[in-house]
Amino acid sequence: MHAGGEAPDPRINDKFAEKLKILDDTSDYFSVRYGFRDRVILTDDLNIAPLPCDVWDHHKMQPCIGHTNLDIAAMDHLRRSLNWIDVVREIVPPDDPVFTWWSYRQSEFRTDSKGWRLDHIWVSPGLKEDIHTAEVLVDVRHWTPPSDHSPVLVTLRD
Repeated sequence: MHAGGEAPDPRINDKFAEKLKILDDTSDYFSVRYGFRDRVILTDDLNIAPLPCDVWDHHKMQPCIGHTNLDIAAMDHLRRSLNWIDVVREIVPPDDPVFTWWSYRQSEFRTDSKGWRLDHIWVSPGLKEDIHTAEVLVDVRHWTPPSDHSPVLVTLRD
């Protein structure tokens, strides 16, 4: 999913309006097609950091697309569509920072740690008991050529 452009106002920013619509349409899709007992996995670069500790500075980032109240509300609507479980936050407490994205401009991204958690893995409630581990493979960020994202790895029990 694209980030949504610059201005965090869907009335003047078509990209942001489209992002919010995609989230809303995806919510409708899951709520109609699946039930809470189904075993479904959702993985995506949603380009939304929903919690204060999912960005390097909550107060500075709050007006930025990806961490606005509108982004977070749209993501929460999607989460409620199937009562999704955020796998990373099942393992890592919601007050602990977790980042999956850092700007290309940050060569010392570990030291600066100005990251965002934009990449998510969610499971439906039928898989909650199967969650075993979740981690962000931060070392991948050092590969050549680098990506601005680090993969999220989740292990489910058999």
